Amino acid sequence: MSAENHPAYQEEREHLEHTLARVDAELLRRLRLSEIVVEDTDQYEESMHAIRAAQEAMESLRDEAVARLSVAALEPYFGRVDFLEDGAAEPQVLYIGKSGFADPGSDRPLVIDWRAPVASLFYGAAAGGKAAYTAPGGVVTGRLLRKRSLAVKWRRLQHIADADPGAAGDGAAIDPFLLYRLQESRDHKLRDIVSTIQAEQNTIIRAEPDRPVLIQGVAGSGKTTVALHRLAYLLYTYRDSLAPERMVIFAPSRMFLDYIADVLPELGVGGIRQVTFQDWALGQLSDRVALADAEAVLEARFLPGRQPGTRQEEPPGRFKGSLRFKAMLDRALERYEAQAVPEADLVLWPGAEVPHREIRDWYLRHYRRYPLNTRKDRIFARLRTWARAQLEPFRDEPEERDRRKAMVTALRRYFALWPTHSPLTLYREILGLGAPRGKRPLDLGAAVPPDVTEASRYLLDGTVATEDLAPLVYLQERLEGLADEWRLDHVVIDEAQDFSPFQVYLLRRLTERDSFTILGDLSQAIHAETGVADWSEIAAVFPPGAVQHFRLERSYRSTAGIVTFANRVLARVGLTEGLARPVYREGPPVRLAGVARKEWVSAVAEEVRRLQSAHASVAVVCRTGAEARALADWLRAEGLAPELITPSRHRYLGGLSVIASYLTKGLEFDAVLVADAGAHNYALSRRDARLLYVACTRALHELSVLYTGEVTPLLAEEQ
Repeated sequence: MSAENHPAYQEEREHLEHTLARVDAELLRRLRLSEIVVEDTDQYEESMHAIRAAQEAMESLRDEAVARLSVAALEPYFGRVDFLEDGAAEPQVLYIGKSGFADPGSDRPLVIDWRAPVASLFYGAAAGGKAAYTAPGGVVTGRLLRKRSLAVKWRRLQHIADADPGAAGDGAAIDPFLLYRLQESRDHKLRDIVSTIQAEQNTIIRAEPDRPVLIQGVAGSGKTTVALHRLAYLLYTYRDSLAPERMVIFAPSRMFLDYIADVLPELGVGGIRQVTFQDWALGQLSDRVALADAEAVLEARFLPGRQPGTRQEEPPGRFKGSLRFKAMLDRALERYEAQAVPEADLVLWPGAEVPHREIRDWYLRHYRRYPLNTRKDRIFARLRTWARAQLEPFRDEPEERDRRKAMVTALRRYFALWPTHSPLTLYREILGLGAPRGKRPLDLGAAVPPDVTEASRYLLDGTVATEDLAPLVYLQERLEGLADEWRLDHVVIDEAQDFSPFQVYLLRRLTERDSFTILGDLSQAIHAETGVADWSEIAAVFPPGAVQHFRLERSYRSTAGIVTFANRVLARVGLTEGLARPVYREGPPVRLAGVARKEWVSAVAEEVRRLQSAHASVAVVCRTGAEARALADWLRAEGLAPELITPSRHRYLGGLSVIASYLTKGLEFDAVLVADAGAHNYALSRRDARLLYVACTRALHELSVLYTGEVTPLLAEEQ
């Protein structure tokens, strides 16, 4: 209820004023900290470096504290728990916020950091019942007398909600404060959920770090936000063993990265790298390659009527992303290693020679710890040094010139016998596309299916597809190595259903322990040509039993009507396992309407205006990019101002967007209009059902669906 109408309003307002006064005083004190004054000493010059280093460290710490206090000065906390520990006479009254704050005069905590062990009571325990949390000294038990949510904005207490006795936030009861938050409109950025983390989300956030966490989460379950909060929790709890600069988030697109960019800073976390797999992989390769045009690839993939191959007809992209292909590369690399050293001695002149067996011993034994091409480079350097030493007896002698010429010729001819593969040229040869010009073909024993070879001919032009990147980076590591900066403490993979097992395997090689948070939704697996069909494919990358599996089945994004509507789309093609369970939040009914083709643009424009009158962000979702591009132009002619979202777009600015269905994953809008759900756009197939499901579940508050001609059979029962 609104704060003023709550019985505890006066008490909570006075406590807020007291807390804000303490925060303000500490913030002013830190802002007024004087500079370090260095007095003249005999060792002035020697001491300056150490003093400056200490000053910079103090300034950094002060800046971090000032940043935290500046946030706390506007919104110091969001929750309260009253906990009576077993054996204690009085309950502890604890306020929970984004960061902890102690009263400077007494060091008594005024606000508890949400990541602290005791704060787990707020997220996972039921008010009025027994409760426990795990502290460094062991398990603490007692009773949770009260759990209260508090909305503080701009230093004003706006909302107070007490949890009902017995409600632990596990979905058995509706959390009134959660519903209050869900009713709010969103801007163009994802926000933290620290004040409304639910029990099942809290369990994932606080899961142990040294085992992979795999989250199957329905659309709108908060899985991306949970993963980001997990990073903040891990850095807080394991700060001595984890570093933000050794953590990385892999996201599906640059625009998605921009969309989630504010969450970690809101939680006081910085320094974590956020990148797409494509950008990361291209940055690792020594070859100059061009990634195939994303829009062209996606347009071809999602043309209406086009469906992925069957399980018996494995697409080339799935083959290249499989662990079977990785094993094939390993066998090819073993053969490459065995054939790399030429079966010839290096002979400069009689008496100056290095036997083949000795060079082979260097390659296979002495330099074994190095990547294959690095071994070759070291051997070449060693042979050059040896060859120069053979010239020493002839220095300043008449025959020195002839001997030097013989040395250069012998080295050049011998070095030319070695294979000179880059990751790209070796990859081509493994795929059956031929050896580099002028080089002897190698017997690599790679039995690549002919259709994969034929489908990979674009590689001859220096173009690569996304499914080629994991194999290429793997060959890069084996041939030349990767930069040490990419040795990682923790990896987050978002939209993991679109990742291949090979991609996950490659990233696993970069971690010192299997610290992963992997999240996705098989119901949104629209990239069947390259992604996974079952989570067992990802789990197979890790040792048996290592993966911690979690399911998030409750959808918090959309109204109950939208979730139910979208679920029926999946059910029409038999995709009924793990359907989303809605939070029972009411909203306008889903609108489904047919329009004549000649009136389609004006009908879309009219519906957009209606939705814009009630909502801040509206998305018009088209089947393809071509349809989206044309419709955006037509809507501009109707006097609207849509932003066209394409694969090359790096930022989402909110307002009115026009977007292809396959680009919407991970995004959310106040209202969504599916522009044309006619049978010509969406067939009765699993690919099209998932595509339409993704489009519908982007809507928070309102969903409209128009169609021309016959309605898609996926919605035939909705009429």
